[in-house]
Order: sequence, then C-alpha cells, then structure tokens
Amino acid sequence: MAVQLLVGNREEVIERLASNDCDLAIMGTPPAEVATRAFEFAPHPQVIIAAPEHALAGQPSLNLRQLAGDSFLVREPGSGTRSAMEKFFARHRFNYRTAMEASSNETIKQAVMAGMGLSFMSRHTIALELAAGRLVILNVEGLPVVRAWYVLHRDGKRLSPTASAFFDYLRDNGARCIEESLARPSG
Repeated sequence: MAVQLLVGNREEVIERLASNDCDLAIMGTPPAEVATRAFEFAPHPQVIIAAPEHALAGQPSLNLRQLAGDSFLVREPGSGTRSAMEKFFARHRFNYRTAMEASSNETIKQAVMAGMGLSFMSRHTIALELAAGRLVILNVEGLPVVRAWYVLHRDGKRLSPTASAFFDYLRDNGARCIEESLARPSG
C-alpha cells in the first residue's frame, strides 16, 4: 500500500473529501458541505507575525488599531487561515490593507522576514523561524485565536487498516506530538 500526502487549502481538501479521493484529512474545521466523522485532536493557535526589526516587535501589548498603517501578507481566498483572519478582523472592525496574497505559508513567511509586512498565521507553521529569531509574534490583544486541528474522513467511508491506525494515532497522540515538535523546533 502506498501512502500519498497532499497539501491543499480548505476548498481543495473539501473537494477531495466530496469526491471520495482521500481517506483522511487534517484541517482546522470540519466542512459543513460533506458529512464527515471528525475528531478534534489538538489546539491550533493563530497569531500575527512580523520581522524582528518591525517597529512594534517586542511591545508588551498592542491593539489592532496600532497595526492600521501596516500591510498584510495573506493567504488566498478558500484558505482556513484566511477565513479565521477575516472573522477575527471583522469581529474587531479592523480594516486591513493587503500587500500580497499567496497560497503558500512558506512564501508568506519569507516575505514577512524580508520586512514586506505582517501576517496572520498558524503558530505551528513558524516554530523554526521563531527559534532562529527570524520572526516574532506580535502581542496583539485578543490573540491568539485558538482553533482546533481535526482529523476526519468522509462519513461511512471504510478505512484501510493503515488509515484507521493513523486516525487512532492522531486521536490518541496528536496533541502531544505537536507540543513536542514545538518544544524542539530543530527536529
């Protein structure tokens, strides 16, 4: 049996689930569009990041209004991160200015490190950059937004023994694995 790992934004993952083209999915929120069996296995914090040289880096507490002059580097429409960011900003009536839109977290991280703007991103995607001092988390009131990681499959899908074992492993060990990897980001 071959294992295939595909990375996609929320819309792409939902399409794969709907067409029954994947056994398991890991995502931030189970879709309403497709009946699934989902299990929440770990917290998923979202934060605002900046280059260490940014004028607001190191401030003990910020409100969103203090970020009004900054440009944001954002994920593409259809991304769960983009949706979480837009909901957070709308709830706080914060109008942001988009400098760049990208479908890759890596592209956004590199642009933030280059001083091109700020970004709203999963804390889990920046562990190495934080440890290396290449990025910082801004201490913005109301953040982090803590979502959840879910492992899920289409309801009624009969999982292979491998997929079933991986589902069980994430359910039982996923949170611990994520915490351990964040504690030692070089690994």
